[in-house]
Amino acid sequence: MASGLLLAATPALADVKTGVDAWSRGDHALAVKEWMGPAASGDPDAQFNLGQAHKLGRGVPQDIKRAEAWYRKAASNGHIKAADTLGLLLFQDGRKTDAVPFLQASAERGDPRAQYIMGIAHFNGDIVGKDWIRAYALMSRASAAGLEQATRGLAT
Repeated sequence: MASGLLLAATPALADVKTGVDAWSRGDHALAVKEWMGPAASGDPDAQFNLGQAHKLGRGVPQDIKRAEAWYRKAASNGHIKAADTLGLLLFQDGRKTDAVPFLQASAERGDPRAQYIMGIAHFNGDIVGKDWIRAYALMSRASAAGLEQATRGLAT
């Protein structure tokens, strides 16, 4: 009974879960439809999920700019995975300076991809200050997490 009241009190959460269930079944269009309302109302999980849908082109046409916009909204609403993904997306798009705050935070949380990127950045000194000790530490952590390119980078 209590769980029914919880779902009734938070219909946006129910729509997000319904969308996740639809996505899991491969019904991406329905998932996107379910997430639109909660995302527009500020639900960070729905916003992140819409970012993923637009990035992958599932349920909607692939659109990296829209994906970025949804990730940015979710990140501004406290969604950590959206902030991590946004940093990687900005970096891949060549907006390295814009990506740095997201990547630094992600690296500090232990994301090996961000650790690798920030390790290279500290080694080269191109988007952050040159710091070979920090570069080595970040690359070592990324390598220990199993990121193959970090292991190759350490060998270099």
